[in-house]
Parts: sequence; structure tokens; C-alpha cells
Amino acid sequence: MRAVLEVIFQEATPWELRLGKIASVVFAGLFAFLFVVNLDNFDRYALWLMVFKYFCYTTCFIFYLSIVLSGFFLKDSARDARLYPYALLISILLLNLALLADFHVRHPPITFIVDSEYFTTLGRRFLTLFIPVPVLIIFALLHLRIWAAALFFTFAITPLLVRAGWIINHPDTFFARGAELINANAINLSGMTSSLIIGVVSTVGALGLLLFNDYALKSAKRTERANALLGRYFAPDVRDEIEQSEIDLVEQEPRDLEVAIMFTDIVGFTKLSEKMEPKDVMRLLSDYQSIMVSAIFDNNGTVDKFIGDAVMANFGTPKSYGNDAQNAFNCAVDMNEKLARWNEGRRSAGLPEIQHRIGIHFGPCVVGNIGGEQRVEFAIIGDAVNVASRICDACKQFDTNFLISSTLAERVQTDTRLEIVKDFEVRGRSEKLDLMKVY
Repeated sequence: MRAVLEVIFQEATPWELRLGKIASVVFAGLFAFLFVVNLDNFDRYALWLMVFKYFCYTTCFIFYLSIVLSGFFLKDSARDARLYPYALLISILLLNLALLADFHVRHPPITFIVDSEYFTTLGRRFLTLFIPVPVLIIFALLHLRIWAAALFFTFAITPLLVRAGWIINHPDTFFARGAELINANAINLSGMTSSLIIGVVSTVGALGLLLFNDYALKSAKRTERANALLGRYFAPDVRDEIEQSEIDLVEQEPRDLEVAIMFTDIVGFTKLSEKMEPKDVMRLLSDYQSIMVSAIFDNNGTVDKFIGDAVMANFGTPKSYGNDAQNAFNCAVDMNEKLARWNEGRRSAGLPEIQHRIGIHFGPCVVGNIGGEQRVEFAIIGDAVNVASRICDACKQFDTNFLISSTLAERVQTDTRLEIVKDFEVRGRSEKLDLMKVY
């Protein structure tokens, strides 16, 4: 039961809200039309019946108009998403109340009003019973969700089936073909069969459309989640280009690229975190990583991963900007400036300042998907990644917080003072390389 309620009261997706508001416009217009065209019926039907009909029309019109106005003027999508399932339930009840007033109330066995003409033409009336079915199917489809459409159609078709069963079982009616159909109480067997076939085909077709719509909405939801995920790793303009181009990160084959790789980590993080509550440690890491990610995105970089207090980023994937080394260097400068401003706020709040180390290298890497069926990750691997990580660690050895490889320095233009460190030996690597301290 709980699972059923969760399905029914699931918040709406943006697509459902958009389509729901369009459906509300349609229904509001429909009941305004019915309000006008039924004015002539006051002379034809009992006053209580017309009062009931107009009560239904007015209630439905006000309900759908309120949805239209709230959607256009308040624009509170979070509120609308929460209220959407309740609006569906109210819509189902109101529409079926209006259908009851329009199609059933004045006829037996829904009411006890006796109409002698009705009882002498039961057979002919039988074929008119299912004329509204296509309209009911359209109304059901406008409710979008499978459970809502099924509930609406069940409520709407039940009075028709009750009336059909009542007519079939009435003692004055009988099934007939040919000449016998001259009797007004004869039920046309061929017509009933055709109506049954059309009704079943229409219902199955509507169900197929609903299932396809459900699939389309879920696909749109997955796309939105994927776009949100892209936004966590790629700069906004990179993300937009991925969405609009033919780049497919899932199906993409591994490629050899020259990439700038950056590592950062917090100085003395282990000692610092020992004195803090776990939730405070999480808040510290979240704030720090947010600052670093902001700088990475501002300089057209890609967040590769978070490793504890460390941040790994690269510049040149999934596409190169032609100046990836410069972007990486500018990003590091930006990071230090943002960190300094953050520390000003921490000092004002009586919190300890945070220092970090940055290491950057430029070199060839393999870029692509790694993993198995259970988990796939878009990543870069290669010697350049290991070297960038070692350069970041080497900041401890050379008493600095910013080191870059000479390979990267050759591709960078800067007025910042650089100091060379000759023949740095990278652990696990036979070839030495020169580093540059950045002041």
C-alpha cells in the first residue's frame, strides 16, 4: 500500500507540469464553452437538473482556471510539483461529476426519473451509449500518468457499463439482426459488436500512448539528471556544448590527448580534522571543494574527482580549448585568490585559516570510460596523472604551495616570478624532470 501511495503522490517532473498546464487551459476553455451552449437548455430540462449541471461546469471552470493563473503568474514550480498529484485526483473527481451531469443523471438507472419514451426505445438508445468513449479516452490521456488515466477511465466508463447491462437485461429488449431491428427495443447485434471492437481498440491504443508517454517522461527525467551530472564535472559552456553536439561520453572510445592535470590538497588536513566534529569536517571539505570547483569552471576545466581533501582536475577534456596549460595555470592563481578571500571570512569568524598545495603537469594521457557493467567512469589515466600527483606532494619538500612542471611552464605566459628546481626525482619513475616554484 505504501508503495502505491508513493507512486500516486510522486512529485511532478517539469514536463508533466508543462503538459498539465496545457491540459488545464483546454479544460477551462471546454467548460466555458459548455457554460454558454447550455443556456438554451433551461427551457428543455427541469430547473434542478440545469442547476446541477451549471454547478458542475462552474466548479470545474474555476478549478482549471486557478491552475492556469497560478502557473502563469506565481511560477512556483517546486510548489506545483508537490501539488500536482493532488490536482490530478481533484481533476478526476470533478470531470466525472461533470460527465455524470451531462450524460447520466436524467436517465435510469442512475436516477429514478421515469421517462416513458426512454423505456420504449431501449434498443436504439443502446447504440448511443458508447458515443462518448473517444472523448473519455482523450480526457484520460490528458491526465498523463498511467494510474490517473486508468482511474479516470474506470470512473467514467462504469456508468456506461451499468446502463448497458441494465438495458441488455431489461425484459423488453432482445438482440436482433435484419428486419427485427424495426422494433425500437431491439438491440443491433452487429452494431454492438462494432462498438465493442472500436472501444477495445481505442482503449488499447490509449494505453499504448500512455505507456509511451511514461517512457518519454522517464527518459526526459534521466536526461535532466544526466545534464545535472554534467554540470558537476564540466564548466557550464563545456556542458552546453556536450548537450548540443554529437559528443557521447558513454559511447566514446578511449583517446590519446595532451592534457594539463592539476591536483590540490589541504595542508595539515589530518591534524586539523582530528579536533573537529565529523559534520564540521564535511562542511569544511564541502566549502573548500566548492571554491576549487568554481575556479576550475571559471577557467574551462573539468573536475575529475575528489579524493578525501584532494581535488583532481584536468584541462583539455572532453575538448581542448587550445590553451589548456594556460587555463590550468590561471585556474591555480584564481584558486589561491579565492582561498585568500575565504580565509578572510574564516578569520572574522574565529576559525583557523586553510592552506593548500597545488601541483600541475602537462603531458599525454588516455581519456575514456573505465569500469564494468555495474559502474562506468569517464576518466583520464597515464604517466602525466601520476607525475601531477607527485608534484603536488613535492610542495612539502620545497616549502611552497604551488609547483608546476617545466613542461607546463613552457606553455604558460605569466609575470609571476618562477624559480626552477632542477632534476626532481619522481618516485617510481626513472626519468627526472625540472619543476618551477611559483611565487
